[in-house]
Amino acid sequence: MSLDTEATHGLYRCGDADMNRRIPSRAATQPRRGLDREEAAIYVGVTLATFDQMVNDGRLPKPSEFNGEFVWDLVQLERAFDRLSGMRRSSLT
Repeated sequence: MSLDTEATHGLYRCGDADMNRRIPSRAATQPRRGLDREEAAIYVGVTLATFDQMVNDGRLPKPSEFNGEFVWDLVQLERAFDRLSGMRRSSLT
């Protein structure tokens, strides 16, 4: 996902046509647990097509729906990534 800075307004706008929402620059940089589809694909490090395929075949989790918006849980993505990469999480984390 590419973000174009609108310096005069301090806002970021996503470049994709289906992502016409504006996000205040501070909100775009704040840590959050829920990610949209593009953010989730970027977080995992794959293309959107690969991300969709991995969700469809169960290698990555399906999103939760909140008020009509689909959101991927960062913790679930991390667990799935750990399983796929063969990493084991410590019982302390």
